[in-house]
Amino acid sequence: MALSLAEQMFYCATKVATFSGPRPLQTGTGFFYVVHLAQDRTRDVHLLVTNKHVMEGADRIGLTFHKNGGDGSPVNDGEFFNVFMNIGEGSVIAHPNPDIDLCAIAMGQTLNMMRLSGRPLFYVALEKAAIPTDEIWAKFDVIEKITMIGCPNGLFDTANNMPIARSGSTATDITKKYQGKSEFLIDLACFPGSSGSPVFVYDPNGGLDRGSATLEIGRVKLWFVGILYAGPTINNLGEIQLARRPTFQFASMMHLGQVIRSTEILTFDRLIQEMDAGGRL
Repeated sequence: MALSLAEQMFYCATKVATFSGPRPLQTGTGFFYVVHLAQDRTRDVHLLVTNKHVMEGADRIGLTFHKNGGDGSPVNDGEFFNVFMNIGEGSVIAHPNPDIDLCAIAMGQTLNMMRLSGRPLFYVALEKAAIPTDEIWAKFDVIEKITMIGCPNGLFDTANNMPIARSGSTATDITKKYQGKSEFLIDLACFPGSSGSPVFVYDPNGGLDRGSATLEIGRVKLWFVGILYAGPTINNLGEIQLARRPTFQFASMMHLGQVIRSTEILTFDRLIQEMDAGGRL
């Protein structure tokens, strides 16, 4: 049975556990993204994308995958593959802008190793087509329904190997760059572990098309619009601070999340293409 759009959102995100040697460091969220080097998709580069700060100090990460049923769907038998990846020098591709808290890890070697051992992995990879074009960005409304998929406080459905969905709305106009940066705010409680979560504009009933000023009833509205990286909090002095690892202090939670625009992911498309042209893949 084909996966619904909502199911595909769930299968694109995963819990990321980081380690320094045998010592656990922290957990965050990552998602899968594919760069197509050929139009016929015979040369794809699969990436795990998360925040730079999630990977700080890590030399190894742990991920849990569903078995691949071979028909475009996962095997849901309660058994999963725990995969550990060593993070050596050059393993992490950092976004070149130091102010953009994004990085990517190439998955090819791990995917090939698991496939050759008879244990193919299942996940859903986002791609460039899921990211709004400039024309689509301009058609969003000031307030849009959003869904974030991740692992708040490390919470994860271990029995079914599934992340957690949280719903809210945009808190700033996503047609504009918040504070002049390539980001926006969402009205959603954001906890440690949610860093790296993909954020979608998702409305199964359609919504307003500002370009034509019409309601698109019955047409699912789904776009990959961003990646959570931080949440503003209030300290004991009443000062608003930006916490990249939001601390769970009930009195200081602002129920807001800071999200990097998904268009910044396209930088990885360019970097991968440059690496391929230079024979570095």
